[in-house]
Formats: sequence, structure tokens, C-alpha cells
Amino acid sequence: LTNNQRSEMGELVFDYTKKRKDFGRDTSFFEDTELKVVGMIDQDMALRGQYVEKSPNTVLLTNIPDYSEHNVNTGRVASSNFGMKHVEGGWQKEVDPTDPQDMKKWTKRIEKETSQMHVVEAMCRTVTSKVHQNNEIDLYEEYFDNEDPEQSTEMISTRTKLLFKDPCETKRPVSKICWHPENPHKLVASYAVTRFQQQPEGLPLESFVWDTKSPNVPDKTLMPTSHLCTIAYNHKISDVIGGGQYNGVVSIWDFRKGSSSGNIVHAESSDIEKSHHDPIYDLCWLHGKTGTELVTTSTDGRVCWWDTRKIQEPVDQVLLKDHTGEKVLGGTRLEYNHEAGPMKYLVGTEQGFTYQVNKRPKKPTEITSRYGLEQGKHNGPIYSIQRNPQSNKYFLTVGDWTAKVWFEEIKTPLITTKYHNSYLTDGCWSPTKPGLFFLTRMDGWLDVWDYYYRQNEVAFSHKITDVPLSCITMRSVGKSPGSMCAIGDYTGTISLMELSDSLYKPMDKVEKLAINTMLERESRREKNLEMQRKLEGKKKDKPAEKSNEKKEKAIEDRIRKLESEFYNKVGCDPGEGGEQDEEPEASKEQPKEEPKPQPKEEPKKEEPKEEPKEEVSQPAEEAPKEEEKPAEQLVSLLNKNTFE
Repeated sequence: LTNNQRSEMGELVFDYTKKRKDFGRDTSFFEDTELKVVGMIDQDMALRGQYVEKSPNTVLLTNIPDYSEHNVNTGRVASSNFGMKHVEGGWQKEVDPTDPQDMKKWTKRIEKETSQMHVVEAMCRTVTSKVHQNNEIDLYEEYFDNEDPEQSTEMISTRTKLLFKDPCETKRPVSKICWHPENPHKLVASYAVTRFQQQPEGLPLESFVWDTKSPNVPDKTLMPTSHLCTIAYNHKISDVIGGGQYNGVVSIWDFRKGSSSGNIVHAESSDIEKSHHDPIYDLCWLHGKTGTELVTTSTDGRVCWWDTRKIQEPVDQVLLKDHTGEKVLGGTRLEYNHEAGPMKYLVGTEQGFTYQVNKRPKKPTEITSRYGLEQGKHNGPIYSIQRNPQSNKYFLTVGDWTAKVWFEEIKTPLITTKYHNSYLTDGCWSPTKPGLFFLTRMDGWLDVWDYYYRQNEVAFSHKITDVPLSCITMRSVGKSPGSMCAIGDYTGTISLMELSDSLYKPMDKVEKLAINTMLERESRREKNLEMQRKLEGKKKDKPAEKSNEKKEKAIEDRIRKLESEFYNKVGCDPGEGGEQDEEPEASKEQPKEEPKPQPKEEPKKEEPKEEPKEEVSQPAEEAPKEEEKPAEQLVSLLNKNTFE
């Protein structure tokens, strides 16, 4: 319908026109104008009688759509990648793109044609209009891109991004995971059944290198001679991998010497008679100039240093003896951080203690500190030990049902988590947040502790799987370090978890300062408690000395009492005769210098010259035992006082 037709039908029409270039502009160009009457309908009184009032009714209306949520577990789709090299294209059939002269002739011929100018001009007009439209409003502009939020409103969450499943039919636990030091898309995993009597026959030995871009098939396969219990990338030479085997042998794989099939056999291995006698449970590469040194630990109680240029036997070793030097403790975990000290090594043991080993050049390797001897040790093997990436003086240990934070100068833990509902299997710090660490449990749960958020409870828990979890490793390379973690379980599956921003981005600028202040406060408190315990020990020694003095005084009082009883029984007054009175006084003044003369001179008192013999002999015959008893007690007490 036209505007005239609509106006005849009683409809009010107003045309509003606007240029295309004005679309999206700010509304500031509108101005206030006078009111205009566009149309008016005259009043018809005849229609008033037809008006009927309607009783009020209530109608509920809503514009909120109804939604329903459904969960679908889709099947795995095998995908493959194919590449194509595109060199040159878009030429006519009569033009050979491999001949530069032919291409140059055809280009000059096209440029000379008049139609070419018109085509380019038409294209320029079209492109110019679109560019002007896009420049008018930036649809992708971020207004608060450079500003940090004062408080994060995002909920803590994790999401399973990829799954790497063990291609072998016999499922094996994932014993260790290590990310590539340079490529954020690759990781290596070792598989082993560490319990002796639970290894089935025909258990496969392979371990795999995975790529996140093709998760269905392993990128490379490592072929060891025994089960790999631990594995690690070389930080300096990323094509080299070191692994510790179940039979105690150290093996080295070099991808530069690999095969086209993807199956890589170890390039070098240590001699089995000179290797560890038990499975190697942890391995660390050293940050040296050559990049050929590594250290291992095993439950045979030894920590061995190796050099890949002479891998047949260890360069140095130390026994993990207890504080008495009699028992040897088995090593389960190693921690080496060159920033904390190039000569310091932390070793976790089967008995729950943590040792610090110091290896100095041209000096014997020694154990400098033992943590947990007095209190605070784990009630089982230590499954993880790691220094805080932000503060290297503090380190985390995981064992039994708890995780503990230690300070290297104090032998007792600073912070201990509550006892979890299930046994802990592994743990690690976040590489970006100083107060956040992750723990894996036997019931398949992942616990996240954030001391900046809360100290008494778990900040976040996530159910990964129904089977026990075995290990966890954070990705510390790439665009967003700390945003991904790889978790292995007892069925050989590696879950690649994507973390929310609140789990790897610091909440504010003072978070690191607040965590360091808290740890320093706890360190001072533990030092004060340790000093108080030492002072209490010294106070206990002083009462022992005072008690000896009291015993000596009690013996002297007992001697005086026995002397008086002796004189009374004999019938002689101790006050008669100057010599008898002076002897007890001398014994009081110098009890240690003349302790023995009294019992030998006392029998002379039984022979007085003036008294008759009958009077002296009668009391001796009637009660000889009573006369001898005080004398014997006096002699024994004097002898006892002499020896003391």
C-alpha cells in the first residue's frame, strides 16, 4: 500500500529517512524542535452510545522462554591431519606458473587493457564504502581491556579439555607426567605398576609422548627394557628424555636418533650391576652448563648423581641414613631448584621424613637437615615434594592424608592441611599464584587449596574420575602458564584440565605480598616456639642440680639423727667431752673431706674407766641388735654420702 492509500484508510504514516553513513552514530545530533500536529480524528458523539464497559480481568503474561538441559556423552571420533603446500595459483590455463617470463608477459598484457582500469575503480568504490562503515563503529572494541577488575566475579571451575588413553589393552597406572620445556602442546608420560605382586604377565613396557593437537594417537613411543617409574625432559636439550626404570637402570632417549616409525629405543643406559637396587621413583635434570647431569633416588636408600657422557655408573652417591646413623631410609621423591641453591637437594623418604642433601664440589656429599624428627613427619611415604615457585625457601610435601608447608630453616611444618577423606597420591604448586596448590586423591577427586582465599577449608573440589588418581603436573610454558594441568589415573588415562581464570590469574597485585607476609609470620612463630622449647629443656636441667643438693642436705640431716639415736642407745651424752662434741661439727663443716673417721672411733665410747662393767654390759646383752642397728645405718649412710 502507498502512503495515500494508508492515509485514506485512517492510518497515520510518517516517513523517517536517514543516510547510511549516519547509522551507528551517537544520538547527539538530534535537536529539540517545536511540536507539530501530524493528524487528528474528530469526535463522533453517535458512537458514544455503543461504548460498553467491560468488567476488569487479570491476565498474566511473561516473555521469559522455557529451557531444558540435556547432557549427551558423544562418542570419540578419530581425526587425522593432512597438509598441502600451495605455491602459486589463480592463473589462466594458457599461463605456466613455473615460467617467470610467461607470467610477466601475461601480467603486462592485462595491465594494458582498458577494462582493467574500470574493474579496479569499481572494486575501489565498493571497498571504500565498506571501510567507511567499519570505521564508523568498532564492533569489536573492548572498553575495559587495559583495566584490571578489582574483584573477580567468575566462579571457580575446571573443564576437561582432552583425554589421552593408554592404547595398550592391559591398563597400567600413569606413574609420571612431564610437559615439554618449550612446546606447550607436548607432554611425555610413563606407565608402570610399582607393586611387586600386582604385575600381570605380559605387561607392556611402552611409554608415550602425546601431542594435544592429535590426542587419539601417541606422537612417539619410548621402548625401555623395564617399566618406567619416572620420566623427565632435559631443560637444556629438549630432544633428550631421561627415565628411571623398575629394575633400577637409568635410560636416556634422544629424539635426534629416532626412527621414522615413531618407536624410539633408548640411546644409553647404565649398567645394571652399578645402578640402583630398587625401582627409581624420581629423576631430576640439573641446570648445568653442559645439560648432561641428572640425579635420581630409589627405595634402596641412595641418591645418585649421573653424567650422560659416562652413564654406565654414578658419578657420586649418598646414603639416606637416619639421625643415629644405623638405619637407611628409602627415597621416594626428589626436588631440585637451582634458584634455591645449585647444591641443595630435597629428598622425601618412605618413613615420612624429608632430608636436605648438600653436594659441594671437591667435598663429600652430606645430609645437612632432617625435617620432621621432633614432630610433623608424615605417617607414610612422601609422594610429592616441591618448592614454591614464588618463594623458594618454602616447600610443599604430600603424604598420608595431609599436605604440609615447610620452611627450610625450621625442622617442623609451618602449615598443615586438615585430614582429607581419602589418601593423597600427589600434589603441586601453581606456577603463577603463590598460595595455591593442587592435591589428587585415591577416590578420584581433585582438591584445590588457595591460602589467599581461605586457610581452613578446600577452596574447590572436582570429581575427575571414579578410579584413583596417580599424578598431576602443571603446564608452565605457553601464552597462559598455569591454565592447564595434566592428571593421570590408575587406568592409564591422562585428563587435560582447563582451569578458570581465578585458578591461575592473581586476584590482585597484593596477593603475592600477602602470601609472603603470612608465611614469614608463621616462620617467626615457629622459631619462637622452638626457642621456648629449648629454654624449657634448660630449665629441666637446673631442677636436677637442685635436687642433688637437696639429697645431700637430707643425708646430712639423717646422719645427725642417727648419731643422736646412737648416743642415746649407748647411754652417752654427745655433749660430754670436747672431742665428741667437736667431731659432729667437723663432719657438718667438711662432710666431703672427712667422711669416714667417725664410725671407726665410735666403738671407743663403750669402755669408760669410771663406770662399772656390769652397767655397760647389761644394755649390750639385753638389746645387742638395737645398739648395732643405728651404727650400721650410720656407716652405710656415711659411705653412701662419700660415693655421691
